[in-house]
Amino acid sequence: MSTPTITFRVKPDRQHAVRELVNAIKDDPGMTAAMLEFIRTRPSLVPGTGGDTAIRNIGPFRNEDAALSFLVGRLKTALRPVALFLFGSRAAGSARPDSDFDLLVILPDDESGPPDYFAAYAPVAGCGIGVDVVPCRLADFEAERQRPGTIAHAADSAGRLLYASPGSPFRDRWRGQAVSQ
Repeated sequence: MSTPTITFRVKPDRQHAVRELVNAIKDDPGMTAAMLEFIRTRPSLVPGTGGDTAIRNIGPFRNEDAALSFLVGRLKTALRPVALFLFGSRAAGSARPDSDFDLLVILPDDESGPPDYFAAYAPVAGCGIGVDVVPCRLADFEAERQRPGTIAHAADSAGRLLYASPGSPFRDRWRGQAVSQ
């Protein structure tokens, strides 16, 4: 029987103690079996299993709104987008506690070449929140927003506008939604 690999982050001052504990578990087949049985019989401890105590995807923040505010602030400052949308299960209100944040970042058309996913994700990398950052040029968003099955359509029809830059067309179109400055 192979032992599953589990990865987790530990504060630097506790790494030595955790490493010793992990090695003790790995070196003792009985302890390994007991640990796996403990996890198997408590599915709520495993992310994505829908238990009452599923791990909440809000990182170090007290709630979803605080986590979202942090993400928007970082992306807005670093990328200077035309608009930011939340889409997917969190926008639809059907998210589980461990669901990630799906963010569409609409960038100005004045830059050449396709938007770079890694550059768009960089401002929020390592923040402890599961997030997908999807960059899109304004012209591409406008061309795709009426086409069902596209991310632009999902954001336009069922998404939540989180930010619109001053003077952007999004401020008038989504006037009823609270838009960050």
